[in-house]
Amino acid sequence: DKIVFFFGQSGNIQSLGNIETLKMAEDQYNIVKRVSEETSTPIIIVLAQNQPFSLGELSSIADGIINANLPGSYGGLPIAEALFGEFSPSGRQPYTYPRLDYQSTTTYFTPVWNEYSPEFSFGQGMGYNEITYSNITTSSDVISPGNPINVSVTAVNNGKLPQMEPVLMYTTQQVRRGYSPEKYRLRAFDKQLIEPGASRTFTFKLTAEELMFWNVDLNRVLEEGLIDITINAFNKNYVKKTVNLKK
Repeated sequence: DKIVFFFGQSGNIQSLGNIETLKMAEDQYNIVKRVSEETSTPIIIVLAQNQPFSLGELSSIADGIINANLPGSYGGLPIAEALFGEFSPSGRQPYTYPRLDYQSTTTYFTPVWNEYSPEFSFGQGMGYNEITYSNITTSSDVISPGNPINVSVTAVNNGKLPQMEPVLMYTTQQVRRGYSPEKYRLRAFDKQLIEPGASRTFTFKLTAEELMFWNVDLNRVLEEGLIDITINAFNKNYVKKTVNLKK
């Protein structure tokens, strides 16, 4: 048995509201905490909302959370099918979900020094299958203008259900003189079906031109140095490889 709570906002709220806090109505928190104290039955929370609300203790109380956003009039069926295991969910968080009442959503590509700790990171998400990544390779260890590289990684579906697996490739420049590099920057993504027990190789093209940035003089510049390439940076099954960026 499972206990499923549906929380969030009315479906007729389609735009950001003028609100003073990111907390949901207090009774929504209280009912989950009360039920968790009275039973050991696993608790699933489905969030239906057009803007994030802080979960507080609920994120640690819940055994599973589905962020359905505003699913629309036909959203009930896929939510039910996901809950009953008819398919393995494959969605990824489309924005940074704040942890605290006073936090606002922020871009995922924060500077490397930023200690912002969200509830859920951009690109975070999981299904019912265990997906492992290995064999991340690059066609060259050096990348330069006019000489792009191919980045390949193998994903294996160790579960019992077919998995539409999204693979996200991020880059991080380890050192950038005079400018703070982004902690992670999304460069490419792909989504493919992986049958149970099967594997799939994903390949992305990365160019040096993509790694240029704007300086204070409004010129696009290229900074030589080491570049970390991370697959699925915000999930536990991430893998990483480092290449050298040259002019």
